[in-house]
Amino acid sequence: MYDNAAGPLLTRPWLEWFWGAYLNTPDEGADPRVSPLRADDLTGLPAAFVVTAGLDPLRDQGVRYVEALRAAGVPVTHRAVEGVPHAFLSFTRDVRVARDVLNETGDAIGAAFACGRGADATRGTAGRRRRVPFRPRPPGRSRPRRSR
Repeated sequence: MYDNAAGPLLTRPWLEWFWGAYLNTPDEGADPRVSPLRADDLTGLPAAFVVTAGLDPLRDQGVRYVEALRAAGVPVTHRAVEGVPHAFLSFTRDVRVARDVLNETGDAIGAAFACGRGADATRGTAGRRRRVPFRPRPPGRSRPRRSR
């Protein structure tokens, strides 16, 4: 689990901090609702779209979850993205692969909710899908301005 424990971005100490903040007691970490890989049986779960980041310390857990879902007969799409850290989807403004994967994820969610409603169910009222746009920063600005 700790192939990338030194980051970038997410490190083992941060993982431990988030885990402690997420749980009321350490015992809750064994609950399958918190740690799905601890479930006795994953059969019957809905189809899944799992994204793993190549430089994420949680990558191997994501891969094991994909394998466990497949072993249980759950339809699963695994999008492994090499060379990116945990939380790379937060960088859609500046990183093309983040925009592309976010759009793929949105398409997968739209398709899941469209089941039984026809092909146009993933389309907005204007008849086209909304895509995450690329907006380059103006020269000389490293951060967007905040309104006051």
